[in-house]
Amino acid sequence: MTAGKTEQLIGSLARELAPVRPLRTPVLRSLLWLAAIMLVVGAAVLRWANLGLFAARYAEPRLAVEGAAMLLTGITAIVAAFHLS
Repeated sequence: MTAGKTEQLIGSLARELAPVRPLRTPVLRSLLWLAAIMLVVGAAVLRWANLGLFAARYAEPRLAVEGAAMLLTGITAIVAAFHLS
């Protein structure tokens, strides 16, 4: 493509531009994403999990701390990803 054709292409593309809506704040996008994931995972757990066994296993403090740490790591990763986007 020659320089003249490139300039024409850029000009034609620029003329057809329309304003776009800015992204929501990273915190709001993170919260919406987390809420959607919580609904999906919560529905799956309620549908297929053995809740009695789950509660018995999480009664052990070590497993409860590991689960909480895993959950906080995931939440932190989601918030960081939206802050970087």
